[in-house]
Amino acid sequence: MARITHESIQLKGIERWLVNFLRSDLNVSPNLYADLAKELESGEAEVISSIESLFTKGLIRCFGAVIARQKSGFAANAMVILFLDEKKLDLVGGALANLPYVSHCYRHNPTPDWPFNLYAMFHADNQVKLAEMAQKIAKKSETTNWKVLKSQRILKRIFKLNYLI
Repeated sequence: MARITHESIQLKGIERWLVNFLRSDLNVSPNLYADLAKELESGEAEVISSIESLFTKGLIRCFGAVIARQKSGFAANAMVILFLDEKKLDLVGGALANLPYVSHCYRHNPTPDWPFNLYAMFHADNQVKLAEMAQKIAKKSETTNWKVLKSQRILKRIFKLNYLI
């Protein structure tokens, strides 16, 4: 993916401000766009069309909530990694991606020293449930080559913005 620079994208109107607003924590609100419009001294329709423009220009790829799992009742999370036969990868990966307790699911290229090709972030009420879910998935996918990688601590948790104002 090409790096977005001042030279490659022209921002109009409130787009420049929206870039900064949308990368920060937003208030939970049933009227988010109206609230943003008020903050930006603009109209709700202009906010919505400007956000659509940012998507069209490729400056925004996704827009959604990031859940603080500790505050949401999920006391345990871990990356479950598996080595699967290539023939099963899409089927198992698609099934994992649709599970309500999986937030991320990736296909990776294995290496001789690290043969795992499917990664999924699991969330659970506790470590026992998380381990049970991981074992169940490994059994259903018919693999014996899998691991549960638990985070030690968060070193950084912010989203990088490629366009700085």
